[in-house]
Amino acid sequence: MMKKSLAFLLVALLIVPVVPIGRAQQQEYRAVVVGIENYEEINACSWADDDARAMGEVLSPKWDAVRVLIDRDATRAGISGAVDWLASEAGDEDVSMFYFAGHGTNDGQDTYICCYDATFEGGSGKIGDHELAEMLGSVKGQKIVILDSCYSGGFIYKESASIRGLPEFVPRVMAGTPEVELDSGLAEKLSDLAIDNYEVMTACAVDETALGSRALKHGVFTHFLLEGMSNADLVADGAVTTREAFDYADPRTVEFTQNKNHDEHPQWWDGVYGMDISMVMLL
Repeated sequence: MMKKSLAFLLVALLIVPVVPIGRAQQQEYRAVVVGIENYEEINACSWADDDARAMGEVLSPKWDAVRVLIDRDATRAGISGAVDWLASEAGDEDVSMFYFAGHGTNDGQDTYICCYDATFEGGSGKIGDHELAEMLGSVKGQKIVILDSCYSGGFIYKESASIRGLPEFVPRVMAGTPEVELDSGLAEKLSDLAIDNYEVMTACAVDETALGSRALKHGVFTHFLLEGMSNADLVADGAVTTREAFDYADPRTVEFTQNKNHDEHPQWWDGVYGMDISMVMLL
């Protein structure tokens, strides 16, 4: 009888599902990854499409579902539809990511990401900070938002340095965007994603431009973030968390751009208290 009990216990142990380190057994991971280099009307954003493809390649082997939108697929309607897909699939325990690489703009009141169909005259081809918060608000569970675009810190807002640029880099800003002048109420107006259940990384502060580098063939922040997602398991637990990836990319982005006489300071918001979200399982 004892032998039968032990045998039954051994079989039961063998059929328990194996769950990656840092991930709850019933938790599912989904991502919408957007990269726009060639816009329909406005100036191109060099290497943003490569950023998105590389991010998708890193996530796809480990995440349950990843949708990548490149150039003409990333209209405002296309991005909105992809976020609707996240909302339709995500449960309370799940993790959803929204990644964007492309142009950003700022009118001194609100910060925007530029969709493929953005125009110089305004129109509906841009998504503002409050609009993105509203779109993602219907997605249940924990949310990771990563924005590699100019002025992207405006989605969470932190004060930073003034804007400068260099010819050997390509700023991720829509042509014609005026230099940002912060008004007294901007801190409150530009904090739409600084809320509970969000972990947000932005390539730069609200009044800075995010750069794409000819040498790296990527956005500078995305380049180092991708490196971090591959090897920044700082506590050796078999997973790279959002904070580990950001802490890897942040100082390297600052150092790389400062060496070129440019200020780019990645920004971080953590509204998932008491834990870091496992971003990539290495084992």
